[in-house]
Amino acid sequence: MKVNIYIEVEYHGKGSGGWGKYYAILETFLSNDQPFTIDEIGGLKDTTKNRLLLTGCINALKRLKGCCEVEIYTSSPYLTEAMNQKLTYQWLASGWVRRDNQPVKNQDLWEEYLRLENNHLILAENIKHHSYSDYQKRQLRALKIDLKEDKGGNLNV
Repeated sequence: MKVNIYIEVEYHGKGSGGWGKYYAILETFLSNDQPFTIDEIGGLKDTTKNRLLLTGCINALKRLKGCCEVEIYTSSPYLTEAMNQKLTYQWLASGWVRRDNQPVKNQDLWEEYLRLENNHLILAENIKHHSYSDYQKRQLRALKIDLKEDKGGNLNV
């Protein structure tokens, strides 16, 4: 089955002390060419934007059953470059050390992604917000409106 995953985040703060929410839409098409979507929404406190993006991606992938052909759309080069260049395999082989001899950030999440990636064929595309179709923009807007109406300040963690 072919699945498209669209990931957006709202991040507030700088460095590792921020907080934010992620929104992911999992989309496939039924036999009548109608889209079928599932929403994945969550949030994190005391995090970075990259951890938030990666967590949203992982939680979306966990929703998939069986082996899928997955295209991930995000505005994050951090995700798309690591996924398309298969950097996780290089990091694993090097003991989770980058080429500049620095430790890989978010190793725990990349290890989890690596386990999930083995079940799927994953490609990632870096797109700008305005590149989404009207349908996808409506879906993302609806997700954000729903979360912003939460008066309790909950991040749905």
